[in-house]
Amino acid sequence: MGDVTLHLQIIDGTLTDGIGPHPAPDLVIERLTGHPIRELMSGSKTPSEVLHDGSVRVEGDPALLSRFPEMFRF
Repeated sequence: MGDVTLHLQIIDGTLTDGIGPHPAPDLVIERLTGHPIRELMSGSKTPSEVLHDGSVRVEGDPALLSRFPEMFRF
């Protein structure tokens, strides 16, 4: 995805998105190496795997990372 900051918010089942940081995020996922977002979305890696292999860094509740591939799967 390159060096870009996106924010996604789901409230009452409605998704909104935008470019730039969210003012009060519950979870921030920072890509450090590779393509962990794509791997999460495709199911080729689990949240636990991308945390343990060092390809992402998270701020906030790491348990929320498990929700990401459930909500954004391709």
